[in-house]
Amino acid sequence: MIDLEVHDFGLSLFESQPSGIEIRGCRFFNAYWDGPDRSHGPGLYLRNPVGGPRKTIEGNIVFQHGRQGLQGFGSVPFAHVTVEGNAFFNNGIAGDGFHRNLMFGNGSDEHEGVIIRSNLAYLPLGPARGHEYNLFGGAGGSHGLELVGNWLVHPGREAAKIQRAEGATVEGNRIVGGVSYSELGSEAEIQGAAVQDLFPLNDYYEQAPAEGCWIWMWENSRKPNLWDGRRRLTVGVLNWASAPEIEIDLTELENEGKIAAGAEVRICSVQAPSDWRTFRLHDGEIVVSLDGWGEAAPIGRDVAVNPLPPTLPAFGVFLLEWPDPGWVAEAREPQPIPDPGADLPAEQQRAARIEAWRVNDPAIRVELLQQRRRAWRAHAGPYASPASTALLIFSTLAKAEQFRTEVEVTALLEGGAGPVWIGVPTKLADGRAAIAHRLTDVDADWIRAMAEGFELQIGGLS
Repeated sequence: MIDLEVHDFGLSLFESQPSGIEIRGCRFFNAYWDGPDRSHGPGLYLRNPVGGPRKTIEGNIVFQHGRQGLQGFGSVPFAHVTVEGNAFFNNGIAGDGFHRNLMFGNGSDEHEGVIIRSNLAYLPLGPARGHEYNLFGGAGGSHGLELVGNWLVHPGREAAKIQRAEGATVEGNRIVGGVSYSELGSEAEIQGAAVQDLFPLNDYYEQAPAEGCWIWMWENSRKPNLWDGRRRLTVGVLNWASAPEIEIDLTELENEGKIAAGAEVRICSVQAPSDWRTFRLHDGEIVVSLDGWGEAAPIGRDVAVNPLPPTLPAFGVFLLEWPDPGWVAEAREPQPIPDPGADLPAEQQRAARIEAWRVNDPAIRVELLQQRRRAWRAHAGPYASPASTALLIFSTLAKAEQFRTEVEVTALLEGGAGPVWIGVPTKLADGRAAIAHRLTDVDADWIRAMAEGFELQIGGLS
């Protein structure tokens, strides 16, 4: 998921099990719903099973949800997730009070190899419901946590609770508010100065500074936008003295040739995403007024009766964009795709084309898969009752009709007592015929023809 804006749902994103997923440059806000017990609606709800590829959450902005900003846990152990360069703020306020910006931990589940790096997490003083801290590690323990380079800013609250940790790296962070820590296998929890002694390579502030301005930045890690050549930067402003305007220093980007001297920079507050204003770079800096920016109130919320707590000028998150100095528009003439069957005999052309498309063109693969699903439903409809078949999965790993491997053909049958799983490890051609007869009594040769050469999943037959 790249550069999306998702808002005003019951839950911005529930990302269940697939590993290796990347979520970059998106804005998630104002997701919530009120239940009989409390408000619900985390911004991002993530799972990642042990053993899968690393999942990356980078450069996103997550704010004003009904509950947590990012909730990382599930009913299975949780592992190998990188959360980097994101801005989380004011989460929980769309519901009945501030809540956690970051939550990694639940019940007895273990966490392994979680990296939390270079993020901004901010909660101001205001209404809360008792869990307004960033949680790292649950009852099952946290193994190899890396909490590095973050700004965890919860003044007057507990900013970080690190629970049951083993082999944790905690350094380079700015922590404003309380902090606590416990080791795996121990119920003893240390707080305050004891945590500072254990992890001395952080900057600790029990209360917010009375003056000054902190500027947090995250540059979009991808190349300039492919179509207009614009670079993008996320800027978090912690304006402790509530000054009416602030200076954003872009000298480093100018020195690196990423922004031209005197460039026009477009800016919007993420809480008013349609209000873009233009400022000019002068001596490597832009001066931004913090007055008059709007706010993105949740749909259906009467802010006259139930107002959101003010954010600016004390705090704000802005998007900046400007033309990349070295960007050159690329030619976009369509390129012909070679025909893999052009030089083959007529009877071999179709099989060669299908195999090449299956491997190289996901869109065509999906289209062919949909055709086969429709054909399956048309053919098996009289047999596909709830009592016979709910789901049938073929995994062929085949070329033409030469099946080269043993696989498990798995079928889900609905019986009187509920779903029953049946696994048949066998040669695919034989296993498919046997299990197909058990499921629907349709012709095994027809099923073999339908699945030929494809990794095929068929569902929803009833």
